[in-house]
Amino acid sequence: KLVLAGVGPDKKRLEAKAVEAPNITFLGRVSESEKRRLFAEAKAFILPQKEDAGIVQLEAMASGTPVIAYKSGGILDVLKVDVNGVFFEDQTVESLEQGIEAFENKDCFRAKGIKQSVASFSTESFQQNYLALLRKV
Repeated sequence: KLVLAGVGPDKKRLEAKAVEAPNITFLGRVSESEKRRLFAEAKAFILPQKEDAGIVQLEAMASGTPVIAYKSGGILDVLKVDVNGVFFEDQTVESLEQGIEAFENKDCFRAKGIKQSVASFSTESFQQNYLALLRKV
């Protein structure tokens, strides 16, 4: 089952392509609480695009959800293979399928470990580091 939340310029085109795919659901824009629920219930979060410093993958990981990500951009700084996700190399259907298969063939992802892997990106951690920097200056 594939659930797509959010809106973007390709939404209508993708919906038209998936019209006969009963396993694909388009939710459109969702509330923050609904987003947290979706992350918490998801088997994985797929990040198919390059994000320079995206937050959405951190939100997924903070919920204990592993990420299947295109190996480019800011995700390189946070995804730890076999700890909080897996990569796929190219933005092609075949490469994404390989990434999903690699994910499916692993039994190493634990919500607690995934959450811990991104704890340094939490609001509390940011505030503590910022205050420490100010005190130092």
